[in-house]
Amino acid sequence: MRTLITILLISCGGWACADELRWGFATADGMPYVDVHEQQLRGGFIYQLGQLASQQLGFDAAFVETPNKRIDEFMQRGRIHVICNSNPQWIDKPERYHWSAPLYSEEDVLLLHREHAPITGLQELHGKTVGTQLGYVYNMSSCKHLPVSRSSARIFATTEQGLTCCVSSGWTRSSTCAAHCASKWPNTRIHHCRQTLG
Repeated sequence: MRTLITILLISCGGWACADELRWGFATADGMPYVDVHEQQLRGGFIYQLGQLASQQLGFDAAFVETPNKRIDEFMQRGRIHVICNSNPQWIDKPERYHWSAPLYSEEDVLLLHREHAPITGLQELHGKTVGTQLGYVYNMSSCKHLPVSRSSARIFATTEQGLTCCVSSGWTRSSTCAAHCASKWPNTRIHHCRQTLG
């Protein structure tokens, strides 16, 4: 289970003098979180939340594409003031920021190709190719325990859509993805990581 968002604000001094409130977003989050056209955030939950919250605080909303690995840097430099779809576990020294209560939770699942038998434990993936998302930090109690050994291979994609396409087409046996994305892909079955980790 990953707890997604939290609104981070550096400090009142970091944005109180600004005429806009800059919201970070990652294109890899996809819908329903972000709807990106021509590298601009045009819709989705983060867009709507950013517009509404900024308006209520008396600021214009601005949206800045923010890679997961650069969230801390962008926050420290003042390039962004707020980030959604984050978690204190993913940030170095999270105590530097103000975190909201979680707005929603989302489960990480494994997406498996239907040609393969269901699995009963993650150990069955040793020696198999598993897709994971580049730059994503998996929850300790969830899919982070995917096997990594000399006989296993991990491929990395920048988006969940890329990973799910790999499974749907049969290129990989399994891939991690958010539960809300998993049900829309043909030729696949869902495996809940929590079932194998107790």
